[in-house]
Amino acid sequence: MITFITTTTTIATTNCIALKTNGKSTCHTALDTCREDPSCLSSLQPMLMHCEMHRCNRNACMTSLQSFYKGPHEDLNLDVAFCLCKKTTNRHDACMIAQEKLHPICAQRPPDNNNQQSYTPPPSCHAVADACKEDRECRLKLEYYEQACAVDSVTKKCAGRPSGCRTAMIGILGTMLRTTCACQGTDPQHLYQCVGWRRLLWMNPCVVEAQKDFHMKRLAELGFLTTSSTSTTTTTTTTTTTTIRAPPPAPPPPPTTSTTTTTHRMPPPVVPPNKSPRKPPGHVFMVRELYKNKKKNKKTFLIKKYLD
Repeated sequence: MITFITTTTTIATTNCIALKTNGKSTCHTALDTCREDPSCLSSLQPMLMHCEMHRCNRNACMTSLQSFYKGPHEDLNLDVAFCLCKKTTNRHDACMIAQEKLHPICAQRPPDNNNQQSYTPPPSCHAVADACKEDRECRLKLEYYEQACAVDSVTKKCAGRPSGCRTAMIGILGTMLRTTCACQGTDPQHLYQCVGWRRLLWMNPCVVEAQKDFHMKRLAELGFLTTSSTSTTTTTTTTTTTTIRAPPPAPPPPPTTSTTTTTHRMPPPVVPPNKSPRKPPGHVFMVRELYKNKKKNKKTFLIKKYLD
């Protein structure tokens, strides 16, 4: 099965996101802007002359296309290279007509198809890359394009910046690397190589990203998109650590002097068992009785004398 991929189809397919965002085609606007600029118009005229389909001169068309992107109108190169057109069945659509002029099919024709009366199948994509490597200038552009628009094998993301990929893409426009190629045959190794080169040259996701990035920025500059800035509020939490110290311990109470009074009682007299206490002698008892009687008689005598 022969697969044909043209620049027109690629641009219309890979930029559908930008078209949905704005809803406007841009190729006819880019063409009009270029015609209004003197330096851009002088570079555009040779391309329009040599690249018309009814008078296509492939080599002259490719040369004029490369000269156009080397002109002093760098600010318009991106608008021309990455212009967009909405899909339509109207063959008289202004944008589609402008796109055919700015991205001529004539420059993408295989070298053996200049004669419209005969048809030669397009070359394989890896054969186009091999032919480019034989030319020093083309090889350098291919190497830069591979580096700027390469997909990282690990992350599956584009290795370079979108702006670098756009520059590299413009560098290969008008060269043999933009020749229409096809992958066909039964050899698995050659088929694998061909598909890899076709993906790099015609279906590169990094080119799609670079085109989308360009149109998003351009639409923002024209005021069609509003860039919303997200305000980030940073809340700083200050943690104050309050150390509560325990109150100092109460002073110990003054030492209490306790006076212990020990009363020593005299033990009772030991009375020998079965013995009664000794009675005082008899003469001592008689003296005490005599003394008491004498004292009593004296008192009686005094009372009687007082009464008399």
